[in-house]
Amino acid sequence: PGFSVIGDRDRFSISFEVCEGCRVSINGCRVYTSANGDFISYPAWKGNDGKYHDYAYITFSKEEQEMIIGML
Repeated sequence: PGFSVIGDRDRFSISFEVCEGCRVSINGCRVYTSANGDFISYPAWKGNDGKYHDYAYITFSKEEQEMIIGML
């Protein structure tokens, strides 16, 4: 696959190529379980509004998320 995943469900990094010779890595991702199933949570900070805001976010298809989670 075009992704590499390092770590485990509690904390991992996703690395992938966005164009030839240009790789992007997002460190500090986690897998959480909700009523709708497992999902990837990106590194975030808690704002003054009490909500969490992602530092970075990537839109993966459901199949891509399942593949990444399956790699852990």
